[in-house]
Amino acid sequence: MQQGFPLIRFMAARLRMGMSDADILQSPELHPLAPTTATVLLKAVKEIWLLLQEGTPLEKVQKPLQRYGIEEQTLAAIIESVHAEDVHTWFKQSTVPAGPRCPAWDEEKEKNLLFAQATEWIASGEKDLAAAALRRLLLLDCDSSQYYNTLSSVLLSAHNHIFMLKHLHAVLQPKRYLEIGVSFGHSIVLAQPGTQAVGIDPELKATCHRLPDHIRLYGMTSDDFFAKVDVQAVLGGPLDMAFLDGMHLFEYLLRDFIHAERHCHRHSVILLHDTYPVDGVVAARKRLTGYWLGDVWKMVPCLKKYRPELQIDTIAVQPSGLTVVRGLDPGNRTLLDHLPEIYQEFIYLNFAQVQDKMDELVNLVPADVAHITRDWLLQPAEKA
Repeated sequence: MQQGFPLIRFMAARLRMGMSDADILQSPELHPLAPTTATVLLKAVKEIWLLLQEGTPLEKVQKPLQRYGIEEQTLAAIIESVHAEDVHTWFKQSTVPAGPRCPAWDEEKEKNLLFAQATEWIASGEKDLAAAALRRLLLLDCDSSQYYNTLSSVLLSAHNHIFMLKHLHAVLQPKRYLEIGVSFGHSIVLAQPGTQAVGIDPELKATCHRLPDHIRLYGMTSDDFFAKVDVQAVLGGPLDMAFLDGMHLFEYLLRDFIHAERHCHRHSVILLHDTYPVDGVVAARKRLTGYWLGDVWKMVPCLKKYRPELQIDTIAVQPSGLTVVRGLDPGNRTLLDHLPEIYQEFIYLNFAQVQDKMDELVNLVPADVAHITRDWLLQPAEKA
């Protein structure tokens, strides 16, 4: 029997008794566990319990649990324990009296009904209920970009990041612009004729070949680009604005930021995409879903700790936020000099550990274009 079984059985028993999460977590039996570990484990146990109660096949139980960022060994122990016949029976016990046999569970029907209910709640302004329903849908189908985007529309501004990028180009009017992660070119095409723009992506799409002449594209990785290309020689000077939306892993964004800042000036602005996931299912390092943001959200807490002098705000735009970093210093080597400890600290940070305090962690601000002015963007540099 796996080591995790006694705790799983203990938690399940207390849940069936109607005990609250807070009371369960204060139980002496759980004291050997770190508080964060116990909280995440309880969430996972509750999901197992609910999924099995609903008739979810055991082979479909594991994938939704990965949203909690549980280490693979711990997750395997939980699932293996659940497969044990006595634990399986324990979880499936119900206080519902015997009666007519319940029809077989139809997952598609449940998703359709739940999405219809979420839509009604959105229309009636009941955002908390709608968000809860959409998070449940993501547990049933974590590959659905429709469920994620609908959830982000409930929790974030009506504007998306493309709208905000267009606004930032208009108010800053950068002369020199860098973009990492061009893809189809939907964002780099926002660079106006008065802007010299460079776009980097190892997998440029066909639409990118029809971009205006003031936009230059490099079909290579960002690491190769910064190693081989003199950015300031190409653009005719330091960057005024950069948009970093490359590989969706923390260490890649960290390197991109370090490289980009070296080519900035005190008034430059660096923009980071996908820093505010509205659900942990898409925020894991390991790609588990078709729609995936990865763990680039870690970049904001990393900068706040190691570069506290920077001005950092995350604009609440769909689908996953847009972080604005100002007060840059091209000569600062703090991140480069602390890479080993940064990797050690942030690579293993789980989204479940910070999910409840993300607004404060990323300095979330409304997507109010009346507030996001040139003066607001350049204020930190003016004070320096």
